[in-house]
Amino acid sequence: MTLADNLQMLMENIQLASVLGEGLESRMRTAALCEMENCLVWLRETLVKYGIEHMKERSFPPHYILYLLAIINACSALSSSIGQLQPEESHIPAFSKAAPCLQTSLDKTQKKACHLLLDELQTDIQPLFRNSPSRSWLSASDAVQIICEKMENFGQHLSQVRSPINQYLLAQVERMVTIEYVKALLHSKLVCRNCAERQQLAQRMSMDAEELKSSLHRMSLEESTLCVPLILALQEFFALKDPSLLSLEISGLMSAFPDISDDHVLALLELRGDVSRDIRHTVLNTMQRQALSLPEDFRPIFISIPVPAPPPPFCLHPSSCA
Repeated sequence: MTLADNLQMLMENIQLASVLGEGLESRMRTAALCEMENCLVWLRETLVKYGIEHMKERSFPPHYILYLLAIINACSALSSSIGQLQPEESHIPAFSKAAPCLQTSLDKTQKKACHLLLDELQTDIQPLFRNSPSRSWLSASDAVQIICEKMENFGQHLSQVRSPINQYLLAQVERMVTIEYVKALLHSKLVCRNCAERQQLAQRMSMDAEELKSSLHRMSLEESTLCVPLILALQEFFALKDPSLLSLEISGLMSAFPDISDDHVLALLELRGDVSRDIRHTVLNTMQRQALSLPEDFRPIFISIPVPAPPPPFCLHPSSCA
């Protein structure tokens, strides 16, 4: 029995109760809301169990992704039908209190299914990102192309999701890919040996950003607001030839992404391979002077990107301990 079947059955009971009096109809509406709430709680608990079992054996249960898509779409349909449980002019206090609770429960159920769906893509692309930042990646690599192919194959599933949730999922895919890309970069053992390699790294990042942008566009993401801006901002950091100007570059990066931390910047400086202790000190001082409070409408990104663990104290350079 689907969520829509449950709703139809409850509506039929409410219609029958309305014939017998307003008091009974009121109690039936309250009972219907409680039953729908219980059903959604059970569904969320079952989703969690299925998700755990699926990660142990990804071939189980069969049609796992199709089930998730069906639940996501069912929640969207049910959300637009909640009003059927309440007349336009209702004087029933109990319903007024219960209705928002049911909408919240629907949202939680849908978000849980969306989260499990996105986990599928992340499980597939994480290993590809871990293997990307290397010297062979600098010169010629199809790693991002393979990632884009997996994204677009996954996008065929997302195309079956109703709007506006499909755009929400695509935006989450963009965020996930951006986080994985930057995380792989910060955690790589690659350290640029000279100016030529830094320019090569900047060029590779620019090409990757364009390829990811095109892929997200083909997946029908209406507006890309994160992936390309962040990767290109970091690309400019490596393209800069004069390290004495890094403070200005970091200042611009902080203005665009105010949640970037000292540790993130230190990892980027290490990756450049040409930053003296004095310049590093100047950059950190600039960050302390420019510390910004996060705008209300800003969604942090760097807080989701872990930084590498500091090297052991006896290491002369992180690359020597790789």
